Amino acid sequence: MSLTPLALAVFLAIPLSAGLDAQPKNACGLLKPADFQTLAAGKKVKDGVVQPTDPVGEMNCQYEWGSGASRYFATVTLGETARVWPGMSPAMIKMALSAQASPQNPGTVAVADVGDVSIYITDSPKETKTMTVFKGYLLTITLLGPDSPKSKDALVALTKLAVSRL
Repeated sequence: MSLTPLALAVFLAIPLSAGLDAQPKNACGLLKPADFQTLAAGKKVKDGVVQPTDPVGEMNCQYEWGSGASRYFATVTLGETARVWPGMSPAMIKMALSAQASPQNPGTVAVADVGDVSIYITDSPKETKTMTVFKGYLLTITLLGPDSPKSKDALVALTKLAVSRL
């Protein structure tokens, strides 16, 4: 049995189009330099630069603004939860992230109404981040720079924006 050219095209196009939907999201496609203006306080934000993918397949995109002691870096990291935490159910992942925001860990707080679960973490006076699970992805936005913890509200707003684009 031979296929006509039209039948062959349809036969090949259906799996191809299904595969396109399954392609991973692009970390640099979630946010644009203009989205960082609240954090950058009017400084020019450089275009996001794709960083090497890590061993579990997380994609990284780094933005930068300022100079010298006032230089900031924001890294957007996006990975599939099934690859980041293999074998863990969505309920287990949600419970594990939520548990980090506890009185025993004062540098971590839950962020309401963002994704399936989201937390804000102060790692140091120069590093903060949000970790959010949504639609089978782990989105982490890390801010490095002087007085990063003072930018909590702006970082959470940026996270909400990125999640809305997933």
